[in-house]
Amino acid sequence: MVQQKYDISVCMITYNHEKFIRKAIESIFDQEFYGLLEFIICDDNSSDRTNNEILKLKNNSPYNVTVKHFRHKKNIGVMENLKFAINQCSGKYIAYCEGDDFWTDKDKLKIQFDFLNKNLKYSVVFGNSNIVDDLGKEISPYKLDKKFQRDYSYEEMVKAPFINTLTMLFRNEINKKILGSVDKRIINGDVILFSLLAPFGGAKYLDFSFGSYRKHSGGVWSEKNKEYRLYNSMNARLEVFRIVDKQFKSIAEKAYWYSILDYINHSNFFIVKYFVYRFFFFYLNKFRYG
Repeated sequence: MVQQKYDISVCMITYNHEKFIRKAIESIFDQEFYGLLEFIICDDNSSDRTNNEILKLKNNSPYNVTVKHFRHKKNIGVMENLKFAINQCSGKYIAYCEGDDFWTDKDKLKIQFDFLNKNLKYSVVFGNSNIVDDLGKEISPYKLDKKFQRDYSYEEMVKAPFINTLTMLFRNEINKKILGSVDKRIINGDVILFSLLAPFGGAKYLDFSFGSYRKHSGGVWSEKNKEYRLYNSMNARLEVFRIVDKQFKSIAEKAYWYSILDYINHSNFFIVKYFVYRFFFFYLNKFRYG
C-alpha cells in the first residue's frame, strides 16, 4: 500500500462566500493538529470577492498545512465542484467544511484522527454543531436533534443518514471513478459520499460540538422549501440506487421508495407526480440489476 504524504485532506468547496470564507479558512488554520494537512479549496468561479479573500489568506497557513487553491474558469455546479475537490484529496482521511461554515473545536481533527486510527470498523466519525445566521449569531445550539445523535451501521449509510457533514472525518477509500460518474444535477453530495463509504464501515457519533453550520439567504440547501429538498433528496437516492454495490441494492431501493412517498405527501401536484414516478420506477425495476 502506498504511504500517504498527508494525514488529513481538508476539502472546502465555495461559491460566493465573500462574507464567510475568512472565518471558514481561519478555523482550519486554528486546528491544534500536528500531523500533515492538505487543504483543498475549490472556488466555483464566484462572482463576488471570494477568490480575493482566499488569496489574502492562503499564504498565512501554519507550517504543517499545505494549501492547494483551485478556481474554476466557469461555474460548474455543486456536484461537479465536490467531485473535483474530492479527487484532489490525497490524505489518509478527508475532512469536509464548506466555505460558509466553520469549525469551533480546535481539537476536532486530533480527536477524530485518533478515533479512526484505533477503530477500523468505522469509515466515518462525526459530531454535532450549532446553527448560526449571517452574522454568526446562534439560531440553535445543535443541528442534530437527540434522535440523530447516534451511530449508524454500514447498511444505514446507504439510506442517507443524518450526519452533520461539516463535522465529519472519513477514510479516503471512496471509489473516485464511481464518484466521477454521478449526475452533475445532483446537489445532495453528502448522500452520495455516505453510500460510497458504506463498504468500508459505519459511522460513529462523538458527543462533541465541532463547528457552526451557517443558515443564510445564499445557502444552497438551508433556505430552500421542503418540496425542493424532498425532490432533490429523491433524485439523490435514485442515483445511490444506480451506483451502489449489488449487496446494497435492496436497501437503496427501499430508501428510494420511501423518498418518493415522502415527496408525494408534500407535493402540491402529488396525484400527477405519483403516477409519473410509479411508471418510472416500474421501468427502473425492469433493469434493476443490469
